[in-house]
Amino acid sequence: MYRLLSDQQASKHHQVRVIDESGEDYLYPEEYFVPIKLPQAAEKAVLSGHFFGGNMSNKDCNSGLDDRCRDENGEIRRKRSDTLVGTLRREYGENFAEGFRSDAKLGTVLRESKSNSLSDFKKRRR
Repeated sequence: MYRLLSDQQASKHHQVRVIDESGEDYLYPEEYFVPIKLPQAAEKAVLSGHFFGGNMSNKDCNSGLDDRCRDENGEIRRKRSDTLVGTLRREYGENFAEGFRSDAKLGTVLRESKSNSLSDFKKRRR
């Protein structure tokens, strides 16, 4: 089950924008999904993150001493290169990646700024 975000531009191309398990949003063909209507109590549980005993947000993760999100193997999780700048601006502020459009992808930002990772990019911008 995925949460759907409103995206009129995507709808014009028969795509939907959904939030996946990592808390990031991505575009997919609309035929990949079937809309469902949940009872109010179930919808509240899903949106609060209490769904199948887990949390659908990337804010609650296995963090180490440095408070960075890590996967099950202890590796630091990296943002996907197709994460949109607009999504990252919600987390890092409206001035994140100034000069890039909100529909630009993180991979483009990193490549054009010659950064190896999101952390590297943020350090260079200080």
